[in-house]
Amino acid sequence: MDKVIQRALNAKPYFIVFFITAFWFFTENHHELISNYQAFLGLSIIALGALPSFIHLINAEESRLIPLVPLHGLFYSIAYGIPIFVEKTNWFNSSTEAINHSLVLTIVGLVMLYIGYYGARHLLPAFRPIRFSSYSSCGDRHLFFLCVALCVISMLFEFSPLLRSIPSLNEIAVPTGFLSIGILFVLHITNRLQSWERTIFFCTTVLLLLVKLVSGLLALPVFVLMFFSILYWQMRKKILWLPILLLCSLAIILQPVKDQFRALTWYSESVDIGHYEKLKIFTEVGVEYYLEKSQSDEGANIEFDSLADRLAHIATFSVVVADTPQSVPYWNGETYKSLLTKFIPRFLWQDKPREEYGLNFGHRYGFLDWDDEITSVNMPWLPEFYANFGWKGVVFGMFFVGVLFRYFMMIYNNHDSVVDMVAGLAICFRLGLPESNLSMMLGGIVTYTAFLFVLLRMLTIKRRDQVVLYER
Repeated sequence: MDKVIQRALNAKPYFIVFFITAFWFFTENHHELISNYQAFLGLSIIALGALPSFIHLINAEESRLIPLVPLHGLFYSIAYGIPIFVEKTNWFNSSTEAINHSLVLTIVGLVMLYIGYYGARHLLPAFRPIRFSSYSSCGDRHLFFLCVALCVISMLFEFSPLLRSIPSLNEIAVPTGFLSIGILFVLHITNRLQSWERTIFFCTTVLLLLVKLVSGLLALPVFVLMFFSILYWQMRKKILWLPILLLCSLAIILQPVKDQFRALTWYSESVDIGHYEKLKIFTEVGVEYYLEKSQSDEGANIEFDSLADRLAHIATFSVVVADTPQSVPYWNGETYKSLLTKFIPRFLWQDKPREEYGLNFGHRYGFLDWDDEITSVNMPWLPEFYANFGWKGVVFGMFFVGVLFRYFMMIYNNHDSVVDMVAGLAICFRLGLPESNLSMMLGGIVTYTAFLFVLLRMLTIKRRDQVVLYER
């Protein structure tokens, strides 16, 4: 009990900030477009979203786990609770009743998620964690060169248009890249890299961030920085504030110029624009945008409208609640069918259907014009549950996700070695941001696991000259 109290005291600065902010929002800052009832629901979502983080901080057993549910909860705080208090949030003309209904369903969904996750700890049978590597320890030099090999494999996919055109192979390059850079990061923060190896690590990290950035998907460099932050927390039990500040800066600075960059690269007549050219275009577009902003009457104020729309998934949810099933029929599980075949490589099934649920979702609910066959709209899990089965989908879907996350914590949370720890995190950490449809985010788990297991078993042959690799 004393340890729990001490952990709670150590965590109190974070929650003092939260409660002060909540009080300020509730009493002074909620604008005239929302009622006190909606403000109360918004604050409830924010508080419920922060609850797993608090439990993670004060509970020793939970703090050893990958913070998947804490990330999940914070996502709902940011994307479903905070937008209530942002005046720029675009509600797409949703009625007050639909907004209130979506807020209540979000609270119900979070409660069911936590019941499934924390309840399953005592109900699920014990599962042994997956051992991806064939040993629990090896020399640092051997591990470093293993990471270099994995980096090369990952970068081949990034810079080769031919390899990128093979969907099944291109997908498995993602966890390979995170695995290699993650192991190097752990070796770096534990001071086990030589100076020249540290230089390679920094250069590789910068290159990876730039490659992810010029893809035009801002979520990709955000994922890299979030990955580092989780690893740092796992190793040191401290928050790595610099990546968090970088995350916020990236989102704010690049969001207004993202669409123009995509128009010049994604929809360009050029067959394949190189990474250097993309970086040059992104820089020119950004400089031009902010020069114009500095010379305009608005001064140097940053335009937050697009960022508010990007984060406000509660607004999307309110549209789904308002239109289903009155004007849009239930999907009745259609978006989950691909989960049954997701693990089958495309080279084995030439005519395997492609997932276009983001496009279909945008058309069904009026987010896209019917003649738009290119743009995709994010379909987060809560709206997807409701679009398929209504409130029952939210209740049972979120409960299922909670149980599934507890199972993942059992099989992917292996602290026997750096390789196993980072491999498990590389496979499942992105589930903490559930802003794409369930089959897209869950479908690759089986493939990633099988690929990394085979690859690492091949690359990590047992050796007699083993030394301790990882100690907690």
